[in-house]
Amino acid sequence: MDNYSISSFPNQEADSTGLIQLKGELSIQHIHDIKKNLEEAMKGFKTIELLICDTSIIDLTILQYLLSLKKSENTLGKTFKIIFELEDDLSELLEHAGFKNLENLTK
Repeated sequence: MDNYSISSFPNQEADSTGLIQLKGELSIQHIHDIKKNLEEAMKGFKTIELLICDTSIIDLTILQYLLSLKKSENTLGKTFKIIFELEDDLSELLEHAGFKNLENLTK
């Protein structure tokens, strides 16, 4: 059973643009499935807003994968904007672990 979800929403006003929401347990246990399902959700989009929200867990493996997506924009022929909407306790935990500003990870 998957403890995460990926939903995609095409932008009705802009071709090849969409929002993809990634929710739930974002951990190493699910990385292969998350990667496969996220790549499927990205098909057809050139510009993607990736919203990370309603997460109970987010670990270093997922953060590294998201960073690799951002750094591979040119190779993939896509543009990513990664938005983190995390609960305060999870944001605080990541901040104490050295991730002071998650959005800066993706610049």
